[in-house]
Amino acid sequence: MHKKIISLFVAGSALLLPFSAFAQAPKAAGKQKMQDKKIEVQTKKTEKKAEVQLKKDEKKAAAQAKKDEAKLKKDEMKAAREAKKVAAQAKKAAVETARTAHREAIAVAQKQYTAAVKAAKETKSKDGVKAAKTAFDAAKKAANEGLKQALEAAKNTQ
Repeated sequence: MHKKIISLFVAGSALLLPFSAFAQAPKAAGKQKMQDKKIEVQTKKTEKKAEVQLKKDEKKAAAQAKKDEAKLKKDEMKAAREAKKVAAQAKKAAVETARTAHREAIAVAQKQYTAAVKAAKETKSKDGVKAAKTAFDAAKKAANEGLKQALEAAKNTQ
């Protein structure tokens, strides 16, 4: 009888074996669903992290662009100031050169006048003194006009 029960049990177990696989299938499907859910949650977390990082990178890039733009503007202003300084120095140099040339022209005219008057006095020529005075006045007038034009040109130069 024991043998019968054992053989029946073995036979019953064999018959139940396919059913136990069906019983296991929902359990496996549930596990798979849980794994799929975990993967989905992990994917969402990764996507969220990527979005946050992208936003951070965009903010950093915008801030850097703003900094670069401010630096460029600052450099342009500095260059403009330097150019202004150089222009002012050039203008000052042009004025000084014009004044020096004017003084030298007057000095040369004065020497020529003095020499002409001396020569006229030696020869006792009244016309020679008048001619020397006229030449000196003309040279002085030309030097003054040259200075005036040079100063005007320097004034109009930016």
